[in-house]
Amino acid sequence: MTTRTLQLSLRFKCVGDGNSGVFFHTGFKPNSVDTTQGMQFEIDCTMMHHTAGVYAEDGRGWVVWPSPENEGVVRKGEWNDYFVEVIGNRYRSRLNGVPMVDYTDPHPGASDGKIALQLHAGGAGNMQFKDIWIRDLSKR
Repeated sequence: MTTRTLQLSLRFKCVGDGNSGVFFHTGFKPNSVDTTQGMQFEIDCTMMHHTAGVYAEDGRGWVVWPSPENEGVVRKGEWNDYFVEVIGNRYRSRLNGVPMVDYTDPHPGASDGKIALQLHAGGAGNMQFKDIWIRDLSKR
């Protein structure tokens, strides 16, 4: 059995009070993302809103938060460097060079699916992204 290994790196800037995220193992329905499947690495520049933590879209909610001392690593109104890695059911993230989470999910949901950037309609702000790259390191 092959373990799927994906890495994603991007830069983001929080403009306003909105939040976003990086979905992985996500399904798609016509004209929408299936948020009943998959996981999300959080992006939210409000303190204690767990940027770089992992949220399960399958009804479990939060599966891991960064440690409280790392909640201040995110910089509102500035470009932030974000790196996420998924190795099978192991989820790792780094924000502005600081390791944020390294979690192995004992109850993983979908093991495959698309990567997507989350967009909330409306709200008091938006998220800007640039310098996005994705690497699939899975053995074929």
